[in-house]
Amino acid sequence: MMENQDRARVTMFLALLALVGIAVKFLNIAALHFLRPDVNPVSEPISYYGVGPYGFLLTVADIGSGLATLALVFGLYLAIMPPARSYVGLFLLGLYGVSELLAGIFPIDVGAEATTAGTIHNIVGNISFFCFPIAAILLSLRMGKDEQWRSLRRPALALAIVVVLTVILTIAGSNLGIGFGVTQRVANVAVLVWMLVVALHLRSVAQGALALQPSRAS
Repeated sequence: MMENQDRARVTMFLALLALVGIAVKFLNIAALHFLRPDVNPVSEPISYYGVGPYGFLLTVADIGSGLATLALVFGLYLAIMPPARSYVGLFLLGLYGVSELLAGIFPIDVGAEATTAGTIHNIVGNISFFCFPIAAILLSLRMGKDEQWRSLRRPALALAIVVVLTVILTIAGSNLGIGFGVTQRVANVAVLVWMLVVALHLRSVAQGALALQPSRAS
């Protein structure tokens, strides 16, 4: 019984950590759009905010996102029954989280100069960009196999499909040189919304488990 209680408490902590990290990412990037009018949101990537004034805010945002993602990985592992877990999905989601952390530590190159940090940023950026959509699809599809997560399967899957579509639009915008900044920002919002919905459900599942403990013990 104590083991179940501890598991629920850890899951609750991870859910709250994920929610805080998501909020940090969203609020910091939103603030940078006002603080850095020199960055064109239509044509230039979010990573450009990391170079120049207030660049530390993007670093904090990426670290917050990375920690939120890793918290979700461990939280989902604890809260979803083994038959409903997508281990490939959890691995890819974890890879996305690590990539977000590294993207925050290593800033992008702006201009013609090529640096090691900029090269690392581009590599982990591409990894995260492709890992998350696949992870979201796989994890959403398997949720239906767990009674506590079944109600979230359709909305999570719908949001995952939106993520996939926005990623495709971002790739198209990058190749065509049209609206890359806008599509990338929309894709990032879609990612954060999927994470937010999953984190809120994770917290709800943990709350339910904690609420049941006293009655089971009596």
